[in-house]
Amino acid sequence: MLHNQCRINILAANTWAWLFANIFSFIANKKFVFKSKFKSLRSFGSESCLFLSQRILALICDNIFMWLGVNLLHWNNILVKVGDQILVGLLNYLSTQAIFSRESSHLVQYISNLNLKIKKTNHLK
Repeated sequence: MLHNQCRINILAANTWAWLFANIFSFIANKKFVFKSKFKSLRSFGSESCLFLSQRILALICDNIFMWLGVNLLHWNNILVKVGDQILVGLLNYLSTQAIFSRESSHLVQYISNLNLKIKKTNHLK
C-alpha cells in the first residue's frame, strides 16, 4: 500500500511495514500465541533481542526476495509480496516458536548470563 498508493520506494515501504508488524507480532506472540509469561526484565530483554535479531534476518531475506522479484525479474509486486510473505511467515513462526518455547529457555538464560558477564567486564575497565 505504501508503495502503490503513496509512491514510496518498495524497500522503504517494506521496511516500514516490517517495523510496525514486528512490534505488534512480538507482543501478540509472547502473550497470546505462545503464552510466554513475564519472568524477569532480563529474560524479557533476552527474548526481545532474540526475536528482533531473527526478524532482522527475516527482513533481509524479505527485501532480497522483493528486490529479485520486482526489480530483477520484473514480476508483479503484489504477487511477489504474497509469495514472499508465505516464506517469511513460515520462517518467522518456526523461529519464534523456538524463542518462546520452554525448550529454548536455556538459550535465553545463556544469553542473559553472557550479557551479565559483558556488563561486569565493562564495569571493571
